[in-house]
Amino acid sequence: MRLTSNYRYIDPVNQEKTTYKNQIISLEPLLNPTSPEAQKTANSLLSAFRTSGFFYLKDYSSLIPPSTVETVFHHSAQFFARPQSQKDQLAMPSGAANRGYNHIGREKVSQALTTEDVAKEREEGGEDMKETFEIGREGEEGNPNHWPDMMDEEGKVFKETMQEFFLRCKEMHMVLMHGIAMGMELDVNFFDGYVDKGDNNLRLLHYPATAPGTFSDGRARAGAHSDYGSLTFLFQDQNGGLQVEKADGSGWMHVEPKEGLIVVNAGDRKFKFRFLDEDPIIFLAFFHSSSSDVFQGSISFSALAMKKAARLTRIC
Repeated sequence: MRLTSNYRYIDPVNQEKTTYKNQIISLEPLLNPTSPEAQKTANSLLSAFRTSGFFYLKDYSSLIPPSTVETVFHHSAQFFARPQSQKDQLAMPSGAANRGYNHIGREKVSQALTTEDVAKEREEGGEDMKETFEIGREGEEGNPNHWPDMMDEEGKVFKETMQEFFLRCKEMHMVLMHGIAMGMELDVNFFDGYVDKGDNNLRLLHYPATAPGTFSDGRARAGAHSDYGSLTFLFQDQNGGLQVEKADGSGWMHVEPKEGLIVVNAGDRKFKFRFLDEDPIIFLAFFHSSSSDVFQGSISFSALAMKKAARLTRIC
């Protein structure tokens, strides 16, 4: 029996709620890719990405234990509770660095293609109401992570916790990429050379509480956008706030937080995400990107397209 989970769709005009369903997929069969259940799970992955663009993931505790996720949320909250002066010492030097702290109002997530259009969106809808802390791969020459480990003991624990979590997410990403390859009828290790190094990014996000009615005019804490790279892992606290646009563009679905489940979405797809709600939120996002020295781009969930890409890679 295939498990499903309920989503609430809110019509942007009359706010009436309708129920939608989406898959919950188990990671466990993919840990043994030669098993019959692994192929069924791989097919489910592709089906979810081709339809809704995302799914809930369960049974991943052998790679990321629930206690680890709980610890990461705890230390994320501790970090954002630091005095502003301490957080500002770890400020991201530039957008290209993708490492360090961003204060509230620095970012504006947008689908706009020009700086002029982004500026117009800022003027009309304001900046995103969030602060973030970005963590990248260690050992990147000239582009170090910015850790609070020199501030106090909590800063040292924070660094160790996030480094471990980063590597665990990377390992789980490889397992899912094996599943995607199987679903495309490719060799199970087809993507390994593209993502084994990985320019991945762990983003800790804090959405402070806002006044009632803040979003009644259509604004959002983080505007409509699609993610980059191959896959994104989204870890929500129980306050939620995540929405995904319907495939036909006619409205938005609330992606309810489910205990013990992760939202996994395909990066750089037509499906858009945004954040609403007025309660304070701590949110974790792990963005999986291919190795920049090998390949950059999104995945076409078509076996034919990937086989053509493989032939081009061999030719080049």
